[in-house]
Order: sequence, then C-alpha cells, then structure tokens
Amino acid sequence: MNLFEHQARDLFEMHQVRVPRGIVARTPEQARVAAAELGCPGRPVLVKAQAKTRGLGKAEGIRQASTPEEAADHAAKIIGGEIDGHLIHRVLLTETVDVAHEFNLSLMLDRAERRYVALCSAQTVARVPIDPLDGLNLGKAYEIVEAAGLPENLRVPIVTAIVKLWRVFREEDATLVEASPLAIDYDGEVIVLGAAMSLDERAAFRHRSHAQIRADQRLTPAEAKAKALGLSYTKLDGEVGVIGNGAGLVMATLDAVKLAGQQFDTSVGPANYLDLGVTAGSHATATGLSIVLDDPQVKAVFVNVFGGITGCDKVARGIVDALDARTPGAHCIRSGTHYVVGQNNDGLSITLGDSSLSVPVVVRLEGNGVDLARTILRHASLPNVYLAESMSVGAITAAELAAVATFRETDEAVDISEAADWPTAELQAVG
Repeated sequence: MNLFEHQARDLFEMHQVRVPRGIVARTPEQARVAAAELGCPGRPVLVKAQAKTRGLGKAEGIRQASTPEEAADHAAKIIGGEIDGHLIHRVLLTETVDVAHEFNLSLMLDRAERRYVALCSAQTVARVPIDPLDGLNLGKAYEIVEAAGLPENLRVPIVTAIVKLWRVFREEDATLVEASPLAIDYDGEVIVLGAAMSLDERAAFRHRSHAQIRADQRLTPAEAKAKALGLSYTKLDGEVGVIGNGAGLVMATLDAVKLAGQQFDTSVGPANYLDLGVTAGSHATATGLSIVLDDPQVKAVFVNVFGGITGCDKVARGIVDALDARTPGAHCIRSGTHYVVGQNNDGLSITLGDSSLSVPVVVRLEGNGVDLARTILRHASLPNVYLAESMSVGAITAAELAAVATFRETDEAVDISEAADWPTAELQAVG
C-alpha cells in the first residue's frame, strides 16, 4: 500500500524523524489559513499535490507561495486537477527550510535478492545490502554513508537519522521508506524534506493504527479494479506496460525494461508494476492487461510469465480475451526495420501487422503449460502479439516499440535499423 506524503510524514514523526511543519488542506481557503499558520508571509511555504506518483515538481505539483493568498491560488489550481492520471483531492503545505546539504536515501525490500537494501545518493550512488536477520545498526549506517561519499563532519547526525528511518521501516512493516531529499540545515540538524513510504498489506493485522491510513486511501480506477481481483498494481512514469506473476519476476522485468530502454534517445522505461500473483487465472490476466492497455501513457506491453500453479495456457487465454475486447484504432505496418505509424482522432496508436490493436504486446512464457499457451496465441491470429524466447529479448523488443512510438508521433516511416539489433531469431509473430 503506497502512502500519500502527508501519511508517510506522520509515521516518520511517530519515530522521532524530523520533518518540516506541515498542514493538509482540501480547499483553497484551508490552504490560505494553513499558510498563515505556518508563518507565511514571513517565510514562504510549499504547496504540494498529494498524489502517489513521481515527478510532481515537473508536473507543477509543487509550488512555492510567499503569501497566504498565493498559497490559496496555487491550491485552487492543483486541487481537482490530474497528475499522471491521479485526481488531486488535497495538498500538503509545508514550511520551507534553509538547506546546507542534501542527498537521497531509500530503504527497500529487494524481492529478487530476498533481502533489504539501502540506496544512498550523494557524491556517488551507493547500494548497500541489509541482512534481514542483522538489520541496520550503527555499523551498517556508517557503511552506507561511507559508500555514498558523505563528508566526515556530517556523518554522525546522518547515521543517527538513518537508524531512525530503519526503525520506521521495520516497526511499520514497510517495503519502502524514502527520504527524498534528506537534508542538513545550517544548524546541523537532519530533516526529511520529502517522504515516501509503502506498507506491506499482508502485515495489516499487526497494525491497528494503520486502519485510518487505509480508510483514507483514494485509489485510482485502475488501482481499485486491480485490488478487487487481488492484483498488485502501481503506476510508474514510463512507457512500457509490465505484467508478470510473482513479485520477484515483476521486479526483475522492470529492471530489464529500464536497462533496455536506456539505449534509445527517448530513454523509455516501465509504465507500471502489475503482479498477477501465482494463482491468477484467465479472467485476472485479461483484467490486468486491460488495465495496462487503458493507460494512454503505455506505448507497448511486455507480459513476462513463468507458469507454476497457474499454467501459461490460462495466461494465454486471458491475453486473447483482453485483446479480442479492444476497439479498433490506428494501424502500423512493419516492413523490414521500418514502421509506418498511423494516428487516429484519439492520438497516436501503433501496432504491428494489420491488426486493429493500438498497442503492441510482447509475450514471454515459460514453465507449466507453455506449449499449449503458445498454440493458443498462434491460433488466435493476433498479428500484433509477439512471442519472445527470453526475458531480455522481450524487454528489448517492448522498449524498442515504445521508443518508436514516443520518438515519432507522426505519420512517418521510422527507420530504427541502427537503434538496436532486432532479434528476429528469438521473436515470433503469432499472427
């Protein structure tokens, strides 16, 4: 369960982690009153949209106000608007802080490695593993700040703050605790200026105090649809929709897509995290794929599934059901290494072959029922669906398709022959 920033700040404060004074406002008038209470106009305040997405600053979701009236004006422009598909219902007003030094720190669960990890970005980016049994003590905290290249004279207060943040992570059963940034003011005090946090919902029975947090969650339509079927869905800011089964496989797929996307000028990346779970059937798969395809930010989809309890054949049937239900869009004709990208009245659409599907889907299947699954997909004659023989090939293919759509949103032929080697031997059209 991803938290709004004001919810994460409240939990930080419960564990004696210092944050700037802040007040939540749901109307412009409440924002005006809050700004005055925080000392404005004597000191500027920040008006921050409360949305579970990255890049709020770039989307003008964080604005500075010098007067209470300006804070109210900013709130009026933010509340009721959308950022990355998230409807904004409230803003957080915080006092501003004079910062001498700042850096970023994240504590998270590394599902692929089955351990925790600390990421610290200062002079360099440090990735320090944390043993689940040993946890994060003073010695490990010093290891983190040393690996990140933080100055010697700042290490003692930062180490203390990192240990406190670990206490938040451990005692609240979090999967992510992020201080972005973690700053030091001119008095030498460490303060978290931006807070992010995710809680493990499976541990909710241990935390009655989280009941209000859960009640205050505002899910997007996509999140609500996924949650109703027990799917784990998180919106990200990239262009490649990612679907898998099992948290470790999905996380590895996100990394593969991000790595593959870095070779293109557009630097495409994953658009979402969607975990079907290990028991998802065809209906859950169809719903999950529909959720991803309904995101206008998605330019290509990569489905990466290892069949276990749920056979690949059920996943394949879900893919066919979801794509059969899609309405016709524009078309894209593949010829060699060229793509002709068509644009309809609703904006850019890109497909392969002469299918009506507006977003190409790359599928990699392994494990239980894989032969039957491939037969199902081939017999469905969906020329816009491609089977990849490996995760790396699937990630490269999906990233390349997304890069084409992102880079050339015109009625032009796009030559991508030199962008990446098309792995034709390991990629099969099913139509």
